[in-house]
Amino acid sequence: MEIVGVVRDFRQVDMRRATMPTVYAASDQSPVREAHFAVRTSGAPETFFAAIRSAVAGVDARVRVANLRTQAEQIEWTVVQEKLFAQLAA
Repeated sequence: MEIVGVVRDFRQVDMRRATMPTVYAASDQSPVREAHFAVRTSGAPETFFAAIRSAVAGVDARVRVANLRTQAEQIEWTVVQEKLFAQLAA
């Protein structure tokens, strides 16, 4: 394998878990057949969902695109449990 980059530590699952060592591998070098992408847009992210699905299908029609979310939705999903605990404690 060839190292092509290094990223800083970041919380992937939730705010309370420690960061974990992670390796990003090219799909042909990895036994895991799952991919996650972050896409920067110049407008409302939801308006690009169809184009994202089309672009992925253009590369490989067998790849299923699931769980498209905006960054705001992803952040909300990440902190929803923390918010619930705070509301219950209040």
